[in-house]
Amino acid sequence: MNPRNRPVEETRALLRASSRYLKEPTPENERVFLRALRDLEAAERATGLTPVSVSGSTFRRNPLSAIAALIVFVLVSIGALVGIPTYLNQQSASATAAALATINTTAPPSITSTIEPSPTATPQLCPVGMIYIEAGEFRMGATLEDVNAQPNEKASGDVPQRLITLGAYCIDRTEVSYGQFTDYSRALNRARPTAPTPSYDSQLSVNDLPVVNVTWEDAQAYCEYQGKSLPTEAQWEKAARGTNGRIYPWGNEWDADRASSARSLPVGFRPVDSYPDGASPYGVLNMAGNASEWVRDWYLPNYYEPTSMPTADPQGPAGSPSSQRVVRGGSIVDSPELLRTSARRGASPAAQSPRGSPNVGFRCAQ
Repeated sequence: MNPRNRPVEETRALLRASSRYLKEPTPENERVFLRALRDLEAAERATGLTPVSVSGSTFRRNPLSAIAALIVFVLVSIGALVGIPTYLNQQSASATAAALATINTTAPPSITSTIEPSPTATPQLCPVGMIYIEAGEFRMGATLEDVNAQPNEKASGDVPQRLITLGAYCIDRTEVSYGQFTDYSRALNRARPTAPTPSYDSQLSVNDLPVVNVTWEDAQAYCEYQGKSLPTEAQWEKAARGTNGRIYPWGNEWDADRASSARSLPVGFRPVDSYPDGASPYGVLNMAGNASEWVRDWYLPNYYEPTSMPTADPQGPAGSPSSQRVVRGGSIVDSPELLRTSARRGASPAAQSPRGSPNVGFRCAQ
């Protein structure tokens, strides 16, 4: 192949990859897009052109603007083929991309709605009401220095905290509300659970409070009806604490004003979108307090041992000798040490009254 024709061929490959990503924004299609982008940049450098770069985060955040930038790539590549002077440099190309991108400032998203970002979270493509958790490593479990840590929160040995790698996923920004679960129950003609009790303000709508008094089977069935599932224990913990192993979603120090717990007065449930100052690094709300939350895994007290938990996308043990599922997050009846991001316990998935059942709700993942 004539080297000067290579940018055109790589542009075609990039446009095909971007088309696949727009139709199905999966992590694999994103990787194919970014690989094609790097190949085009290399081809442009080989022909003496200065490439225009579109990062993966830019593509996910605003696909339409990224496509506008891809138009610039096409122009540059055609220029390499027909001999347009190479003074079409990064400055002029970037200006063209910015001008093309302005046509999309009022256009609605063409794939799916973006989630409402927190101050520390970047909008990503997830269903409405969910938050994107990027792929990568995080620290799971308690540290040796955590005086409140229980044996089931860590592995034995000198370095109990595990470094776990997860693929990208989405998780509900809030706990599932009583109103959402009521709509689901009506649609399937099922009995509604007992309504939660608000902490204050008789005018507060019960529909805005987290649904509780639900079994693990209830929670999983709701998520499946939505095309989702309960998060794994590892997914829940990463969404709650971020990548640096913080003790509470907001940091390493307890703050009674950031969560609804046994220290809150009056004690009781708050709306699922309450406590924005207690959000996790990703902007996920009420990962400490309000309702405890079912997760997908079976419960094993010693699951964090290296011989039990894999380091990549752990799905939980195959079963539980006690036939229990994991509950995370602490609730309105729990003290601060049980609201830590590494705190965990087991509860019977079918029984209506395991410990804390009237205070256990859930959220979904995808």
